[in-house]
Amino acid sequence: MLLAAVSVLVIVTSGEPPDGSTPAMEQALRGALGRDVPVAVRMAGEGASDESLVATASSEHAALLVVVVWSERPRRATLRVVKPSEGRWTDREIRFDNGDVASERGRTVGFALASMVPEDALSPPERPPAPSPVPPATPAPGRTSSAETPAPPYLPGPNPLALEASALAVTAPGGYGGGLGGALAVRVPLGGAFAVRGAVSLRGGEVAPAQATSRVIVGYAGVSWQPWLDARRRWALGVRCDALLIHHDLGHLSQDDPEVTHLSRFVPGVDLALEAGYRFADRAAFVAAVGAEVALGTTDVVVRDHTVASLTPGRVLGEVGLRVLF
Repeated sequence: MLLAAVSVLVIVTSGEPPDGSTPAMEQALRGALGRDVPVAVRMAGEGASDESLVATASSEHAALLVVVVWSERPRRATLRVVKPSEGRWTDREIRFDNGDVASERGRTVGFALASMVPEDALSPPERPPAPSPVPPATPAPGRTSSAETPAPPYLPGPNPLALEASALAVTAPGGYGGGLGGALAVRVPLGGAFAVRGAVSLRGGEVAPAQATSRVIVGYAGVSWQPWLDARRRWALGVRCDALLIHHDLGHLSQDDPEVTHLSRFVPGVDLALEAGYRFADRAAFVAAVGAEVALGTTDVVVRDHTVASLTPGRVLGEVGLRVLF
């Protein structure tokens, strides 16, 4: 039983999500506030009044009382914070997506609680006096004192706003139309694990039978589904599907031509790809994708009234790159 000076007393009063939420909340709160800050977590019935909760906090000499109320419909957590000595309550509500696992909801609530704890509620135990009256060293510019409360780590939602840059390789089995290049993309969250995706790519290659260089510019508009798979939200796996507008441009130069001759056309298309990601930092992740691109039409390459090659409608694509989260 913890009856000594408690800096933060957390009382869960109703409807806990599946197992794992409360331990994850307590671990995140203790980690964010620091091990020197006494924290206690209690369970209470749904009918507990504000007066009885404040009385419990006062009996344990708590500097701050936090009441957590869980709800499944809609899926949310309500945080109520009060200093027992003042009696003024502050409320905050956090909503969750259906795909958020219980432990991750607990971590999110723990970090949110840490951000609501005022500095004057923190009461670390006294340290023994130094053996000699040496004044404390002043932290060097740019350094943080160890006594400061660490900031909660960044925790992105299941599908945050993201920008991507990737290298691109496309091959056209049995024909032409592939090449090497790059792509830029943006994802805007729709809700849950779904996002709207827009992108543009450029790749170059050769069409040897026509003595021509190939340049392909593609515009993408589609949706992606990419949930985070583990409790720490480091790994991700999902799929995307896009409508395409493909611009093929061929440049031909032969010995009897004074300059390069360009021919181009637009072709609609679609793509489908399997995507994976690994978040190696708070706001950055490595990403990769593999899939197929289909042009809705065949393009023949004609040189001097002879068909010498064709741009294959079906192509295989691969991407590797970097994603920045917001």
